[in-house]
Amino acid sequence: MTFADCGQFPDVLFLVPDPDDPFRALTTDLFGRWPDAPPYGGLITDPVPHLTITHGASPKDAAEAEVDVRARLPFTCPIQEAWLIGFDGMRWTRWVSLPLGAVGPA
Repeated sequence: MTFADCGQFPDVLFLVPDPDDPFRALTTDLFGRWPDAPPYGGLITDPVPHLTITHGASPKDAAEAEVDVRARLPFTCPIQEAWLIGFDGMRWTRWVSLPLGAVGPA
């Protein structure tokens, strides 16, 4: 996967995956499998694939992080697993690791 750009949501700085189609397809497949558990509780109808860099940082810290991150772009790395994470109101917790990639011989 290549990350060549940053993006922002309110309070979040993130890396943009290129291409993002595999992640969109994965989200669609997971929602198809578990329709009673929509992404972001159904609050976001078209989730944007991203890799969070900062969440809740001060504007100054987020701006400094963005300058630092942009100086290191682009970079490419393998994506071997996806994490299903949940927020309990206090902290984020990894619930499940989902291995990605080719399945071995049958």
